[in-house]
Amino acid sequence: MTLSASTPKPALTANARNNMDRYPSFPSPHSTVPAGEFVGVILADEEYWLLQHRDDIDSIANAGCMSVWGGKLEPEDSGDFVRGGMRELSEETDASLIGDELHFLSDVIVYSENKNGAVVPKRIVSFLGFVASSDQIHVFEGQGKILLSRGNMDDWPDIPMVPGLLELLQAAEQKYPKAARNDRS
Repeated sequence: MTLSASTPKPALTANARNNMDRYPSFPSPHSTVPAGEFVGVILADEEYWLLQHRDDIDSIANAGCMSVWGGKLEPEDSGDFVRGGMRELSEETDASLIGDELHFLSDVIVYSENKNGAVVPKRIVSFLGFVASSDQIHVFEGQGKILLSRGNMDDWPDIPMVPGLLELLQAAEQKYPKAARNDRS
């Protein structure tokens, strides 16, 4: 599925009951209303995944970890995850996406502790965006960018990843393998 900023709002759905096996610690299997909606974007060129190195500040979640670009869906996004992803990219990088497109990866409910210690569901919709060259992208948020060799985990730096990032990268590589990246439909 290829999406752009002009694409009508996609019908993305998440079913918390299907995720209960993955996140068994959530106390109520009947709660399907997320506490927040978030968007994440992985950037990629022909050779690398381009990820954010989060600030190492105690007050932020997953401080110092590798992460996707993105954040909470804002009111100006009008519930449109593509618009939110494009907004987050422009706030955090100067990346120009090939074709101005985001490619859908996943729509999941995850469960994590909030600041008060309560476990709450969060909806996270993730996309992949292709860039011509990750070398020339400037980063405005976090400690900087991290380039990971596509398909060669042995070359990856020893920096912890946010929970679920490895699985998301594996899904992205499976859906958009290096050999098929020229056909990005």
